[in-house]
Amino acid sequence: MTQTYSTANGSVAGNSFYGTAHSTTYGGAMIPTSTYDDSITIVAFNGQPNIPSVVYDARFICNSIGAKYGVTCLTAQK
Repeated sequence: MTQTYSTANGSVAGNSFYGTAHSTTYGGAMIPTSTYDDSITIVAFNGQPNIPSVVYDARFICNSIGAKYGVTCLTAQK
């Protein structure tokens, strides 16, 4: 049996969202794996951008994962 625990934090500063997440798994069999580093760049817009790309509503995403992972979504002061 395995169990995984995850924590996440996020905040909004100006038109940018910054976040981190960490997961730890306990139990199960030991399987050698390679480690890797990964990153993602999030670009925020004030309003709907006119670009041919997949666009997500940052407030919706933060509120959606916030409930699951205990993230508090902050709003930047204007």
